[in-house]
Amino acid sequence: MSDRRKSEVVITLTAVLNLYGDSALDEIIDAFALALAERDPVERRRRLAHALLRIITARVEAQRRRLGDDASD
Repeated sequence: MSDRRKSEVVITLTAVLNLYGDSALDEIIDAFALALAERDPVERRRRLAHALLRIITARVEAQRRRLGDDASD
């Protein structure tokens, strides 16, 4: 993996942790563990990207629901 790509990964993970705190850490670690089990580097990156996208999407949806619930009160 190139230094540029490594920097992009670090920036993305830092952003996710800054947004969602330590509660996202276990999910991120699980995503990395599953991705690292893949032998093919392209598939490994794909799996990690999809896992991070699922984590972010789930958290955005949860936040939307909370905001919707707050608006209805």
